[in-house]
Amino acid sequence: MQSTGNKTGTEIRQGVMNASVDLDDMVYNEELSEFRSACRCGGEYLITESQLEAEKNNMGAGGRVKGEMFSAPIVYGSVAIPFGPNDPVPKDESHTHKWCVFLRGANGEDLSPIIRKVTFKLHDSFVPPSRTVDAPPFEVHESGWGEFEILIKISFVDSQEKPMTLFHHLQLYPKEDNGIDPDMDSPRQTILSEHYDELVINEPYEEFLEPLRRYRLQVQAMKTKTPPLNFSPEVEANEIKRYYTINDKVMAELEKVKNRLAKIEADKRKLEADIKVLENESLT
Repeated sequence: MQSTGNKTGTEIRQGVMNASVDLDDMVYNEELSEFRSACRCGGEYLITESQLEAEKNNMGAGGRVKGEMFSAPIVYGSVAIPFGPNDPVPKDESHTHKWCVFLRGANGEDLSPIIRKVTFKLHDSFVPPSRTVDAPPFEVHESGWGEFEILIKISFVDSQEKPMTLFHHLQLYPKEDNGIDPDMDSPRQTILSEHYDELVINEPYEEFLEPLRRYRLQVQAMKTKTPPLNFSPEVEANEIKRYYTINDKVMAELEKVKNRLAKIEADKRKLEADIKVLENESLT
């Protein structure tokens, strides 16, 4: 068993535990955990408790700020419209729609104080498939004919914060439950699909405090304004209800298919039995 100074490994571990009374400050601190792991050898800590405490104090200088939490409401989604006869000919003649995928403040706030860049990962058929936007408006304009899922990666001004990832399904055609058959010709209409979410920064790093507070002041200054939102909690509730309705329809269709398959299997067994009877009769 290795030791440091006049202390045994057991005593050192006990000292570390005593120095780690505040688990929020130490054990859950990612950088400190990495530091402690690097200082282990054969199950023993090779540093004294005073050295560990000094490291804790150094890391606290630029660490997370306890008790602070910031929330930034956002709206993300897409808007699409079919090409009209007066529109320029698309670069690919198979393209039927022009569309835009976007991320913005829910009330029109400027997100640049807290967001460094937004990366939109499109379908692999687009060149290039990944589009990075490092200044507002955070959006990508394209054209195409098919619907697909878009990955939206949000990178914060403070690179110490982990990026946030969202997913959005690009919608080009009307939904069936709108009373319009998407397979039939319909009047040219704009298809808007957007969702509400919140960017929650809990206990940010000290370096991130000033940008977050600047953003908060901007939000407070805009509270008296009426935001021109297409989104509302009612819209989100209707969207959830629509998903449940679609799920019920799919389950009902699956049940019908199961019943048809069961009937086919029963008819098959009956035919096989009839064939055996006929074969036996022919042998006699």
